[in-house]
Amino acid sequence: AKTIIWNGPIGVFEFKNFAKGTEAIAKALTESGATTIVGGGDSASAVDKLGFSDKMTLVSSGGGASLALFEGKELVALKVLEQWALKKGSINNRIDKDAPKEGKAGKGGG
Repeated sequence: AKTIIWNGPIGVFEFKNFAKGTEAIAKALTESGATTIVGGGDSASAVDKLGFSDKMTLVSSGGGASLALFEGKELVALKVLEQWALKKGSINNRIDKDAPKEGKAGKGGG
């Protein structure tokens, strides 16, 4: 897989005797070569406690929100921010300002 999304630790990782499953999953993710996204407060806490958080691509405490976003559901907070930015012109102005001008890209279209 090119991207692996993990939400929810395996077992009661807070206790050493029960952390082996979570540790094995975390280790496998770090060795996979894939983009690794860990979502959820318990998962974030687990990979941090086990020493793997710096080896993951992204660790987020937003488990439910992350899953909803991946499912294509609208996140109310993001929608409000987007509407505010559009109203203020922040998004359009920034896109227009940062867009390469025609003929300025040089050879190769870079």
